[in-house]
Amino acid sequence: MKVQNEFDGKLKKEELQKLRENLVSEKDIRQIEYYLEKYKHVLSGYRDLVGDNLIPDKLFLFNLKHFGYLLENDPEKVMSKAGMLFRRYTIHPLIKLLGPNFMNSAQIFENRNELKLERDYKTGELLNKDAQILPDPGIQLPNEPVIWTLNHHFKDDALASVLACQRSIYILFGSLPQFYNTFDGILAYLIGSIMINRESKSSKNASIEKMKYALNLGADIMYAPEGVWNKYPHEFLIKLWPGIYRLAMETGVNLVPVVHYIYDHTQKIDKKLNPIHTVVDDPVNLANLGLSEKAALDYYRDVLATWYYLMMEKYGYAKKYELNIPKREEKEEEELAKLSDEELTQYYHELIATYYNELTRETTELSAREIILRGYNNALTAWEAYQKDLMDTVARYDLKVETSSHYQPKEVITAYDVYKDIANLTITEANKDTVMYAKKLVRDFKRNDFQSRY
Repeated sequence: MKVQNEFDGKLKKEELQKLRENLVSEKDIRQIEYYLEKYKHVLSGYRDLVGDNLIPDKLFLFNLKHFGYLLENDPEKVMSKAGMLFRRYTIHPLIKLLGPNFMNSAQIFENRNELKLERDYKTGELLNKDAQILPDPGIQLPNEPVIWTLNHHFKDDALASVLACQRSIYILFGSLPQFYNTFDGILAYLIGSIMINRESKSSKNASIEKMKYALNLGADIMYAPEGVWNKYPHEFLIKLWPGIYRLAMETGVNLVPVVHYIYDHTQKIDKKLNPIHTVVDDPVNLANLGLSEKAALDYYRDVLATWYYLMMEKYGYAKKYELNIPKREEKEEEELAKLSDEELTQYYHELIATYYNELTRETTELSAREIILRGYNNALTAWEAYQKDLMDTVARYDLKVETSSHYQPKEVITAYDVYKDIANLTITEANKDTVMYAKKLVRDFKRNDFQSRY
């Protein structure tokens, strides 16, 4: 069996070169190497901490100095009863009070009884306008710790979930570049964080033990069982990681669904018109259901997806908004020739948004399709642009982790699995039709697999 080499705690030659080219001081480079050596047993490399952008932000060394210990796998080194109680009685009330100021959008907590009523899918209006809407009594929490589970698909969903939790929590935090390079890391530390380095097998295994330890201390956990943002246009939630089932079965604790819906994930429309809608549902005890792992995960995913669908039915009908993207004037051919591929893509993106904004101002009626496409010719390119805008909402988007950390059951066979070997065959007169067909299927699958692209 091939054994993967352990990280030696040193910067690679190209990483050093990049840092020096960008005028990172030798003193800071030595500090970076000091922390890489200190935490090499829980890292696979420098990129674990900075992502694709090798240049650290100003908070990087500060956050590593003060919060680097959270990377450790030993639960007793990263949390304590005293810390948990301090957060519960001091930090949690402050976060509840001040947290909304850190979000891009207002948050609205939904009445579950109202959401269950039938609606016109074109307008979101109630079909029975005289229907009696009962107040939502809220949920009853057990005295024991619970695991709050959120659906994961936009920048503010973690903070919105913290504000939805009725008790102090520890977040399972899996984006190291975001944590160690931005103010988000400081805020997450104050709230309470259990770090997981998804590039390290030992860290992934240790995260379960750290969550058990937190539960034993009497702390609630907040967990996103999808693992990464859902970037598919056709699924309300992606498949849930089995870890949530195994943790619930081993500890016997309840899971509390926290489900968010926001019309525009990319923050490209006025935030006053784009609130976060949230449902907090009754606790679910998977250990008491008597279901297999797959059946229990499917059941719980359906619980989350149902509330998402009901909010989408109420708020997701096509609405004409102006996009908050810088206006662009058309450039001459000579100017375009000087742009890099990335600059050219951004230019056309902003130009299309400019045309769309002009259209929304000039045209009284737009079809639902025109609104959804936002000026693009087809749904595929519109969704690609939408994903680009979504990625831009995060200062340190970790592309490698985000495109590889969704749950992919081994028993699920895709068109890519079936046809990839055929597509790689040498084309002959006898097999050309089959091979060309396989190549098309593989190409289409890769382009439509947004979860593995963004």
